[in-house]
Amino acid sequence: MIRYLDRDQICPERWDKTIGNSTGRVVYALSWYLDAVSPDWGALVKGDYEAVMPLPVSWKWGLSFVTQPYLCQQLGVFSPSNLPDDELEMFLSYIPHRFLVVRLSCNVSNHFASPLNIIYRKTFILNLNKSCENLRKDYSPDAGRNLHKAKRKQVLVCQISDFEIVRHFLEENRNYFDTIKLEKMVSAVQVRGEIKCYGARVENSLVSVAIFVRSFDSFVYLCSATSNLGRKTSANYLLIDTFIADHSGQDLVLDFEGSSIDGIARFFSGFGATPVTFPSLRFLNVPLLNKTCFSRF
Repeated sequence: MIRYLDRDQICPERWDKTIGNSTGRVVYALSWYLDAVSPDWGALVKGDYEAVMPLPVSWKWGLSFVTQPYLCQQLGVFSPSNLPDDELEMFLSYIPHRFLVVRLSCNVSNHFASPLNIIYRKTFILNLNKSCENLRKDYSPDAGRNLHKAKRKQVLVCQISDFEIVRHFLEENRNYFDTIKLEKMVSAVQVRGEIKCYGARVENSLVSVAIFVRSFDSFVYLCSATSNLGRKTSANYLLIDTFIADHSGQDLVLDFEGSSIDGIARFFSGFGATPVTFPSLRFLNVPLLNKTCFSRF
């Protein structure tokens, strides 16, 4: 039996245990992370938390929608084993019809066979279990040249403990920046999880920053920004290389979160990262003859 539950009806301990035991587990789906990025979230729950599907809710024009939150790349259905496509689609049919529009990215373990309105997006991952020397052997020639340039320009990289420094830099150097949601997410992770902020400097001026969040056996390259001087000195290349060096030889994965922009995708793959696809759904959730009609738009 699949039922819809509002946030106040969900048991956080049982929920998080299901997420932690799931094949596609990600930090984004943990209850405390969802509380930070989508306070009004609800969920579909099968049986005694055998499988779950978070539904982040947003409001516009007095209507409620299911939409992917900021700082949250993948959600979808979570269960201890990969569910067949017909069972995944059954979850979709239980989404309450008061949510007229559904725009939701699922996780890498979700695969749909029917002709829904699905776009397959890419995330780039790098296994860090090799030595730093061997990891660098897989860098592209372009990444190698940019690293050499950053060192020649005397770029220095270190961790930043004061998040206010990172926040201020992001505000000045990102076109789109949601201060409130980022601060809530960072506060939540600092209490319940693990977060690392790296910064690159040229002549003591901060020119690039990146935020990495622990997601079970991965670190997610969650948010970053680079100034004009940082781009000219290839500072972000050295920043990522430093993070890789600091965590090399560990049973960890660096998840770059991917991009549909070719230039950014080449940047990630330049560090030896490989693409993994995940489905992104978009449909009108309207009833037709007592069934859900997944209308494309």
